[in-house]
Amino acid sequence: MKNIVKLEQFVVLKEKDLQKIQGGESRVSDILLDFLFRRKK
Repeated sequence: MKNIVKLEQFVVLKEKDLQKIQGGESRVSDILLDFLFRRKK
């Protein structure tokens, strides 16, 4: 469960970054997906 909380905090941080850096949405989502898939393996 700790990992899930950390992931939620990570997502919130990334969403804040997106608001600052518009246009980088697709890149951040790709990184987030890559991160999620690595955690599952």
